[in-house]
Amino acid sequence: MGERKESFKLIKNEILRYYQNKKAVDAHKRRIEGLCRRLNEIEQDLEGCNFRRHFETDIKGVAYDGVTVSGGMKESFMEREIERIYRDLEREKVETENQIIMAKNTIGRLERDCAAMEVCLGMLDEEKRNILDMKYAGGKKHYQIAAALNMSESSVNRGLREICGEIAAAMEEERSGEGVFVKSVV
Repeated sequence: MGERKESFKLIKNEILRYYQNKKAVDAHKRRIEGLCRRLNEIEQDLEGCNFRRHFETDIKGVAYDGVTVSGGMKESFMEREIERIYRDLEREKVETENQIIMAKNTIGRLERDCAAMEVCLGMLDEEKRNILDMKYAGGKKHYQIAAALNMSESSVNRGLREICGEIAAAMEEERSGEGVFVKSVV
């Protein structure tokens, strides 16, 4: 009896991890959308001359055009400031592109981690899947799930035990090499 209870506990943890990973994937996708918008803004700034940056100077009435450097080349403070802004934008562009790549890699890893459980959950009937969604994605208590699905709380508890049993059996088949995961995921 204790071994079965431990097995169900492990399966519940796997199901919980699956739903947490799904939330993390969604969060990373939203982050990528924001990063892509920012990357687009940076590229527009680099292509155009309408900077969204502030110059690091007080330019009121100062004639910077006449400034010369020791090499004899005429270079104004404003030209140096514009160059600095372009360098900053280029650096920010590279950093943003790297953040997008890292987020996509994280999404790929999370989705691969979810693949086996996705197959298991896909084999469940709609009612059982609804129970899991309410419990793990929605954070509902058993009595709330029972009220929402118009069933008794004991039916919800029994349903969760059945779900864990079905998933445990499918995972055991997977480990023995006879399951659908080996054929469908690999």
